Amino acid sequence: MDIVQAVQNHYPDMVLGVGFVVGNDAYGNQVITYWNTTMHPLPSSADLADWWTVYLQATQNGVIGAAVTATLATGFTSTTAGGKVFPMDVFAVAMLAGEYAYLQANSTATPKSLRALDGSVWSPTQTDFFSFSGELRTFLSAIEDKQWAKDALIATVSDSVIPTVLWSAPTVPQGLTATAGASAGTASLAWTANPDTDLASYNVYQDGTKVRNVTTNADGVPGLTTGTQYTFAVTAVDTSGGESAQSVSVTVTAP
Repeated sequence: MDIVQAVQNHYPDMVLGVGFVVGNDAYGNQVITYWNTTMHPLPSSADLADWWTVYLQATQNGVIGAAVTATLATGFTSTTAGGKVFPMDVFAVAMLAGEYAYLQANSTATPKSLRALDGSVWSPTQTDFFSFSGELRTFLSAIEDKQWAKDALIATVSDSVIPTVLWSAPTVPQGLTATAGASAGTASLAWTANPDTDLASYNVYQDGTKVRNVTTNADGVPGLTTGTQYTFAVTAVDTSGGESAQSVSVTVTAP
């Protein structure tokens, strides 16, 4: 079981490599590195946790499966993180074994951010992280006296960690304007430059069809029919090929 199965169980049309891409972070956790927002909206971590729970319910039987499902659905509440609830995907396996040791050896290192079930992000200090780790150890120890063991939980889901979404869609371009061009059959478009640091280019859509790709926040569209009204919108494209939703559309009549 892995995220590919969980996603495709929810969205059967999401083909790996086309609809989304899965990779691994520095700690071996599965992560979504690309999501095609033209097919479906980018899921939150809470969405992914829900999908994974549903997937487990559909595929797991017995006491261990039921207990894993219940724990995933409940999550782990951290006092250190101000009451935030984190998905019980046993990211502790990677965090406590890898990052805990790394932080101890590197006093100036910063813990990676953690995403809670409500989609919010918590960026702990080293002190916060060590306290959080202690809470998590206590929690895992407390559940060992149930009908299932911590080792069983880890064995069931450690290879299929509910992923943090590392990739997010580019910011939707704002402030699009369209004016008649200086030459017959042309239109001039301009919009506010996107703030994204990984911005690569913009796609220009004419009457719903992508017609151009440009690297600046302005474009002169040629080949229009004089006296005809056209509708334009633009999207932002990042360096991984991810595309934002379309901007608010504007209309202009070609001169």
